[in-house]
Amino acid sequence: TVGFALEEKGVPLAFILWRQAVETADLLTLVTHPAARRCGHARRLLAASESALHRQGTTRFLLEVSAENAAAQALYLQA
Repeated sequence: TVGFALEEKGVPLAFILWRQAVETADLLTLVTHPAARRCGHARRLLAASESALHRQGTTRFLLEVSAENAAAQALYLQA
């Protein structure tokens, strides 16, 4: 499991966890603090973590998202 976090002045804003195996990374969770939502933190963290994993040899990224989670779907479609 590989994790990345985004914080400001010691306050956690968002974090992401991936399960990495060989060339595949499976997104386990991406969470943004409620007070920090709609600021682009999740988008930046997703992009930065994908870049870091790609540099480590990951070539395939997987995720599952609920059909009811429109905000997550929109984020992942932009990624």
